[in-house]
Amino acid sequence: MPTTSLLLAADQESERVLALDPDDWSWLAPPGPDRRSARQAALWSWSAVEDDSVRDLEPERTWSLVSEAKFRLRGGRGWVLTTASRGLAAVVPYSGGPAYWATAMEGNPHTMELLPDGNAAIAASEGGFVRLYAASQGPRSARCAQYDLFGAHGLQWDGARGLLWALGWYELIALDVGRDPARPQLTPVHTVALPDIDGHDLSAVALDPDRMWLTTADHVYQYSFRADAFARYAGQRSIDGPGIKSIGDDPITGQVLTVSPQADDPCVWCTATVGFHTPAGSRHLSGTGLYKARWMPGPATTGWPPTRAEPRPGRAAARLVGVPLELRGGDQPGAPGDGVAEGVLAHPVVPWTVRAGQDVLVGEDHPFAGVHQEVERDAHGRVVRDLLDVVVVRVRRGWGRPGAG
Repeated sequence: MPTTSLLLAADQESERVLALDPDDWSWLAPPGPDRRSARQAALWSWSAVEDDSVRDLEPERTWSLVSEAKFRLRGGRGWVLTTASRGLAAVVPYSGGPAYWATAMEGNPHTMELLPDGNAAIAASEGGFVRLYAASQGPRSARCAQYDLFGAHGLQWDGARGLLWALGWYELIALDVGRDPARPQLTPVHTVALPDIDGHDLSAVALDPDRMWLTTADHVYQYSFRADAFARYAGQRSIDGPGIKSIGDDPITGQVLTVSPQADDPCVWCTATVGFHTPAGSRHLSGTGLYKARWMPGPATTGWPPTRAEPRPGRAAARLVGVPLELRGGDQPGAPGDGVAEGVLAHPVVPWTVRAGQDVLVGEDHPFAGVHQEVERDAHGRVVRDLLDVVVVRVRRGWGRPGAG
């Protein structure tokens, strides 16, 4: 399905983080001279052994078995959060430059999260703990708070409630992080028992701010904050299954991306194939051993890389479909006014929702907060531009929460 989003992958074959265009014809082509491996086709990649800013952390030893790759927007910049099971964890700028913060640790760091205050959380699966580091205090700040959690695997910041959610073997925990970035805290405030054991991945549902994705050894769930319960979801019959290492929905199209090990892969916990759902599909990424892959915003949001692969001839226009937006508006979404309304961009783009030069305001926690895309219309108001049809954009700090004004 055409999209302006990219894939961000943790590749244990090349020991790199790769940013990939899912519509790049060169690695979707049949085997031949035009076929490129995922590493060759990557729009951006990062390896700790090539980054002098983390040289002191002995990446030749600590950067092995890449276990996480996440994208976050903070301070107007894009950041990649990455961990490796051998110990290195880092927050690196997507547009290039030295690491914002990094550490090396024991315990099999399995995932990370970057908080709005600049601090960084890490879950270590074998160590059985979650740590919140005062990363805001410097690139090697070691001060941290620790919460013991057996089988700690997943982390997700919940901006609406100001909580860090952590996923362990048996339970989902909401943690309060304190109010002083220089003195982080981790205090449990809510516990949810899992429907089955071995929690693995935890991520926000991009198209529903009330929910999180959650995977276990045997199933894929959605947890509803409002209901404080696990809820059924669209496409569950095709998405639900065992052994899924990462999951997420594209904020542009709603298509769900999953990664799970393949029996024929030399690495028993890796794959060279990413799965898509609603609609169904798959991509084989030649020469990879992927542990996780996630959606991330494309160049229109990040400003980097400045160009991407040329689309294949006849590619359909990419549109924002079903993206939940909290809009400031009057009696219809997108209209001027001081009230707060909720709206959804539908397909095709509704004229009163987005017009040329108009800004749609989204909360700062929205996955695509910051997208700024131009739209061109003819004299009859019809969209005439081929690829990017929508202006989605400026972020109002302090109102990304339901009901906030």
